[in-house]
Amino acid sequence: MIRMTRFTTYLLSLTAAFLLLACKSEGKGPVERIALKELPFEADRVTTESFFQKSGWQKLEQSDDRIVFFFPAAVPEELRKLPVMGEEGPAPEPYTLQVFFNPEGKAAIMILHRFDTSDRMESFFKAISEDYGLSGLKFSEVSETSGLGNQLIESRGVLDTGDTLFLVLRSKVLPVEEKLKNGMNDEIEIRIFPKKLNEGITADALLD
Repeated sequence: MIRMTRFTTYLLSLTAAFLLLACKSEGKGPVERIALKELPFEADRVTTESFFQKSGWQKLEQSDDRIVFFFPAAVPEELRKLPVMGEEGPAPEPYTLQVFFNPEGKAAIMILHRFDTSDRMESFFKAISEDYGLSGLKFSEVSETSGLGNQLIESRGVLDTGDTLFLVLRSKVLPVEEKLKNGMNDEIEIRIFPKKLNEGITADALLD
């Protein structure tokens, strides 16, 4: 019979800790914000679908050149009952990622799209800007006011990192109607274009 000395117990505890860290490093469980370098650009459809499913995303729809994934539980269930961008009614999936495939069947463009409340969106955009290196992004902004007095602010910006172009579109609703004030009034879309997969693409072309 093996005696469990303090040293043996310590070694077992240390081993368990290392195993736990190893499991975490392998990316077990859902991944809401996937690192830019890990996105499966150049992968085929089967590999792309497998990658996102393993990361906790689910397929929403697909066509010959596109797959749309969504992230379950991206927002608390109670938020899904709120108005979206000043509109009442059934809310669309609040967090999706579209993958577009080139004629060779390789993932060439990805588009993140999210609805959320303004405070939650600020936290999300700050985090993903750090993840994707978007700190140098400059926005141009326009606004308009509806007949009911609700203000819509739309902004867009392009960032060229040398090997990747980003087009970021953001819309905010500043409602005066009480029933809309606590809704998911913030929307963001991040379009990602690796240059080597999108020959000839330019920042000016994205802004046209």
